[in-house]
Amino acid sequence: MNNPPPMDADRPTGAEATARWARGAMLYDASRLDQPSAAVFDRAHWRGRGLDEQAGGRGTIAFIHDGSRRWVLRHYCRGGFAANLSRDAYLWLGEAHARSFLEFRLLRQLLEWRLPVPVPVAAGYQRAGLAYRADLLTEELPTRRTLVHALREGPLPAERWREIGR
Repeated sequence: MNNPPPMDADRPTGAEATARWARGAMLYDASRLDQPSAAVFDRAHWRGRGLDEQAGGRGTIAFIHDGSRRWVLRHYCRGGFAANLSRDAYLWLGEAHARSFLEFRLLRQLLEWRLPVPVPVAAGYQRAGLAYRADLLTEELPTRRTLVHALREGPLPAERWREIGR
């Protein structure tokens, strides 16, 4: 397999670590999160310390600006027909299949390939019977401009579409 071209910025990740609690667990980058706990996924924990919540996709996104930390906290929400049954609960198939853990590891792999993706900080889940809920904490990208925002301003030139495709 060919390696993707290098990025401009070097954003290495630290060692992957795991923390567990009664009905859940988290993966985290030990170089970016020094006190792992379920509290990092609790928006109430961040209120008054630089939390900005904005509507997005299937739910709200929390932007955390706490000192030098600029993070994005996303709670996994259902889409499509499944959203009619549950807003945010997923069937528990084991820790290795938790959506947040899968995305955390995928982002780390994409960074290894030097692709321009957010750096994962932590991924967590909380179990409840046969279901679980999940969250992902990443470093904030330099711009919050989404493709939807860009398209609202007008059509994109062909070269920009090629860049997006790459």
